[in-house]
Amino acid sequence: MQAKKECWERARRDGADRRVNELLSAAYLLVSEAYVLYGEAEGELKKYGLLLGETKHLLAAVERTMNRYFDQFKGVVAPAERGHYFEDLDAFDKAFRRWAKLGEQSAMDS
Repeated sequence: MQAKKECWERARRDGADRRVNELLSAAYLLVSEAYVLYGEAEGELKKYGLLLGETKHLLAAVERTMNRYFDQFKGVVAPAERGHYFEDLDAFDKAFRRWAKLGEQSAMDS
């Protein structure tokens, strides 16, 4: 156990914990955006009686896995350094929609 603690201390001293947090946060934001977009597409498909059952099941599994993965590294970074997830997701969603030419509608607004 001492060796693991020493590894974390070395990672903190070298700033690797910050880099890991940045990478995991960016990945989590991307997964979250994909989930928002999927939810919006699913809403449109449901209007016409079309279902994406297996795809929805697989995406839910990915989301659970990403949540578990992200939770594994939460303890590395202080709460003040974690940022403002929902504000970041909203800003990213708006920027991504402009880039992808998806328009202003967002499942986050519903």
